[in-house]
Amino acid sequence: MLRLHFKNPQNSFRFIVKMDTLIQSIASLWKLALIVFLLVVVIVFRKELRVLLLHRTWKLRKGDAEFSVEPIPRERTTGSFEESQKMQEPDLKISQEEIEATEDWKPATPRELRYKMFDIYQTTNSLDAVKKAYDDLQKVESDSVSRLKNELIFLYISYMLGDSTAVDKIKGLTENDEVRYTAHLWLAKCYEAAGYFDKAAESYQAAAEGEEDESNRAPTIISAATCLFKDGQRERSYLLMGCEIEKAKHNDVLSNLYSTLGNLHDLAGDYDLSAIALEKAIELKPNDATLLFQAAYTYGRTDMLDSLSLMHYKKTTEFTSNAPGTFNNLGVIYDMLAMPGKAVESYKLAIQLKSTLSAANIANKYIDAGFFDEADNILEEATHSEKPHENVFGAISKLSSRKKTEEDIELDTVRVARQIQKFLLSFSERYFAVVSGAHQFEGTWISPDRYEIAIRQIKNEIQGHWTQNDRKFKFEGYTSNFAAKIKLYKMEYEIFSTKERGYSKDGEGYIYISPDIGKMYMVNFKDKKPSFQTLTKKA
Repeated sequence: MLRLHFKNPQNSFRFIVKMDTLIQSIASLWKLALIVFLLVVVIVFRKELRVLLLHRTWKLRKGDAEFSVEPIPRERTTGSFEESQKMQEPDLKISQEEIEATEDWKPATPRELRYKMFDIYQTTNSLDAVKKAYDDLQKVESDSVSRLKNELIFLYISYMLGDSTAVDKIKGLTENDEVRYTAHLWLAKCYEAAGYFDKAAESYQAAAEGEEDESNRAPTIISAATCLFKDGQRERSYLLMGCEIEKAKHNDVLSNLYSTLGNLHDLAGDYDLSAIALEKAIELKPNDATLLFQAAYTYGRTDMLDSLSLMHYKKTTEFTSNAPGTFNNLGVIYDMLAMPGKAVESYKLAIQLKSTLSAANIANKYIDAGFFDEADNILEEATHSEKPHENVFGAISKLSSRKKTEEDIELDTVRVARQIQKFLLSFSERYFAVVSGAHQFEGTWISPDRYEIAIRQIKNEIQGHWTQNDRKFKFEGYTSNFAAKIKLYKMEYEIFSTKERGYSKDGEGYIYISPDIGKMYMVNFKDKKPSFQTLTKKA
């Protein structure tokens, strides 16, 4: 769906003034001239017309039926999870193209001149130029209250451009009952811009005092509470919001208050309280897709409320079926709730909607499962997108690293396997070949670490005992000729005590004696990892 909206309201006025002037100038021309004029308008004002056609809400009526054509809200998402949709600051600056398209426009009404003053402030940052625009505005402004409001706007701009005296002048206007509310608001904005959040909160609250219209009062209280929060006064911020919630009656106002309270708790890291506040906001505006997304995202950050995250994401898809961020996050929640099949299904839906973050997420699942080619294919396609998510490149790096790691592990595994093979070939010769002799293992053997292993042999049964780092060890086994299979054990002790609790198994292995009976070769396997030792018989 489409919505028509100018980037700056001034441009809509410029466009209307141009159209009105041109239409009046040709009102008496022939029909053919009118057709030519319309073609010229389309060409000359194609930029403005494009904005108008893409951003306006159109209502078409035929008989009793009315069709509303509106835009689908823009998805605003980032992160492994797509992040919660935050309020976006309006972009008040005018692009160079817009300036060029309307450079011949001459504002005439007070409202148009007010926009012109803001334009000059944002595009030139020149106080002298703003002052001239302000003077032009006041010349055509006849209403006394409006003149005072214009002055407040000019003083705020002056302050933002470095005039420190402007604050005192605004303070003076707070004593004027005709503009008291507006003056306190502009004073609060000055303090907030300067980082004096406590003073800004006081001014916002002063503006709200005596304001009976809650649609005006509540946003002011929200600004005051936000400033208190920024000033580190969280409890006062929450208390102020709670008092306003108690006063408010209309659902839209209450929902806005609860959602703001949720955002403040989110900033404080209290994700469960944030989600609960958002839950109340949703109850008041149950079809608000943005609130549903925020609640689902916030529930997903808690330790206990994942199921509610799933429920809200699924509800969000009923209102925004083409939002890839929602399907991506739904996949993450499915993963967290041990539903990997559902997770992949949601990721794939998001990928169909051009979500490269979902491509990274599903690629990571493939990588973890060892499906490197499948991951490579998905990531390759994602990199060709207009603006791949940063996690795509993280997944590519992970895939490359995982491949390299497995290659290194493979090389090391083969290297160790050759060592084991060499050992076992020698072991087999000493174990299977029948030779004469007995008690060849009996005696004391010295390890490379210089600890002594005392071995006793009775017929073909052997035991070895030693102490290493104040802990007792032993092995047991049965010999065959000049080799033996053994099991290793270590002594367990009481905590913070030398009291022995008994031996526990510590691995398995093989030993064999060299033909000259001077060396004993041992391999011990613990957690499938071998360690090799060569012991020397003590003379």
